Amino acid sequence: MRIVVLCVGLLFATLALSNKLVDTSPTDIKLESFGAAALANDDAAMKRHMADPAFAKLVDSDGHSALFVAAHVGRTDLAAQLVASGADINLHDPTGATALFFASANGQALMVQWLIDHGAHIVNGGNYAPLKVASMSGHTEVVRILIKEGALLFAAMPVTQSSEALDVSVAGGRADVVRLLLDTPEAKRMPEEQVSRLKKIALGRKDPVILEVIQKFEMARSNE
Repeated sequence: MRIVVLCVGLLFATLALSNKLVDTSPTDIKLESFGAAALANDDAAMKRHMADPAFAKLVDSDGHSALFVAAHVGRTDLAAQLVASGADINLHDPTGATALFFASANGQALMVQWLIDHGAHIVNGGNYAPLKVASMSGHTEVVRILIKEGALLFAAMPVTQSSEALDVSVAGGRADVVRLLLDTPEAKRMPEEQVSRLKKIALGRKDPVILEVIQKFEMARSNE
C-alpha cells in the first residue's frame, strides 16, 4: 500500500485497497479488508476485525496500522478502541507519516483534536508535517487546531528559511489558511525577503485575493 501524498483520494485508496495480488502477507490482507470496511461504513465487518485482541497492534508491510484508517475516515470511536487495545498513536511509516498526518490530510478536525488530546505528537517540517498537508488542502479548521496546539510554521529551521505551510497555501490559493498562518507570532517575525517571496508566488499565480491578504499583513506589521 504505497502512499501518494498529493492526492488524498489515492492516499486512502492505496492505504486501504492495495492492488497487490501476490506476496501479500496475512496482516496486509486483514488491514486492507478493514480499510475496505471503513470505506463502506460497514461497522459489522470492522467490529469482527477488532474482536481480535491483537488486531490493534498489527502493522502492515508499509508501516500502517488500523489507526491510520480510523484517523483518515474520522472515526474517533474506532480510534479510541484501537488505542485502548494497544495501538501506537505515534506510529509512523518509513516516510514519516502518522495517524495525525492522515487525519490532517483529509480535514478530519475532530479526529485531529482527539489524537492530539490523546498524545499524538505534532511533527514539524518535512513533506509529512500535518500543518503542511492541511494548509495545502485548505483545511482551515485543522490548521486552526494545529496552530493552537503548537504546530510551527518554520519547524526547527531558522526563520530566514521559507515556511512550507505558507508556501503551499499561497501557491494553492488558500486565502483563509494564509490569513491564519500570517496571524501567528512566527509569521510576524518573518524577514521582509520572506514576505516578498510570498508576494512573488501570489503574483505568479495571478491571485489578487492572496496578494491583498499579504499586503494587509505587511501594512499591519509596519504599524505595530
